[in-house]
Amino acid sequence: MMKKTFVFLIIMLFCSACLLNGCAAEKPAAEATVTLSPIPTPHPTVVLSTPTPAPEPTSLTTGLPWSGAYKPVGIIIENSAAARPQSNIALADIVYEMVAEGGITRFFCLFSDNMPDIAGPVRSTRVYFIDIQQEWDCAFVHYGGPNEEPSINIWPYIDKFDFPARVDGYKGKYSNMLWRDNSRRKPHNAYVNPQEVQAMIPGDYTIATPAFRFEADAVYIGDSGRTVEIHFRSSNIAKFEYDAAREKYLRYVNGDPFMDRVTEEQITAKNIIVQYAKHHYIKTSLYTRLRIDLIGSGKAEYFINGKHIEGSWERESVDSQTVYYDQNGEPISFAPGNTWVEVVRLEKTPVIYE
Repeated sequence: MMKKTFVFLIIMLFCSACLLNGCAAEKPAAEATVTLSPIPTPHPTVVLSTPTPAPEPTSLTTGLPWSGAYKPVGIIIENSAAARPQSNIALADIVYEMVAEGGITRFFCLFSDNMPDIAGPVRSTRVYFIDIQQEWDCAFVHYGGPNEEPSINIWPYIDKFDFPARVDGYKGKYSNMLWRDNSRRKPHNAYVNPQEVQAMIPGDYTIATPAFRFEADAVYIGDSGRTVEIHFRSSNIAKFEYDAAREKYLRYVNGDPFMDRVTEEQITAKNIIVQYAKHHYIKTSLYTRLRIDLIGSGKAEYFINGKHIEGSWERESVDSQTVYYDQNGEPISFAPGNTWVEVVRLEKTPVIYE
């Protein structure tokens, strides 16, 4: 009896142990092994940027694409009826038109982008044309100048300045660079080769940087300026008409197309500046000579892309350059192309536009 009781207790203890251990007589499952793969180090992303192309070089005198050396040549060209049509004015980058005497105008033609092998007819200079030459620091071609009295003698004024090169058909060692075309009457038949003059400019000559500004995408705000007439006198009326198809102004004189003798085309302008300046006269025993004050400031009007814009101009000294301002007093940007500057007498030269 005692033995049975002992066996029974043993069985009861075993069953209790099975209950406490979940009766898990089987071998516990092995723990799963987790293998971590290394995280790859990302390579830096290389972005190949497209290099910004260098801006295309442009002309200092027209703003058009151009990469030549700036060695400009300025030439005094006549504008009397006997001088028309003139040779290669159509190729000039900038043309200044100013009265010489008696309402007859002359041109200061600046060549740089295109250098023709003939230009003319060449005539005498005035003091104010030399002021323009100093502004552009160009070689200078003329055929003498006033010298009838000390009060009007041009030579002391010329001697004040340095020139990259100067050719005077009247005198000097380079006078033979000009020649006469016998198919025309004197004095309306003197011509020069601008390429030969340009070759005289020393390679180390430092040229001042012009003050003109150009902007291809400029927007011009103003009233209509599709035509402009400058009445220098009744027999010398310069007119420009805007050709929208060509985006240029066509030039006329006294109602007739103003033609070029060499190109046989009507002369055009991309920009027109009307610059108002003080005119005064010096009476000599032979003539009444004109002076035009290009140093100082005054009113200006611009005709660009068929628009008329009011503004002003300012020049501090003969050693500085003229700055042209718009109606807001900011330097104006011109449309790339050639420019005609019409210098007129304030309130004395009728300027009519529409």
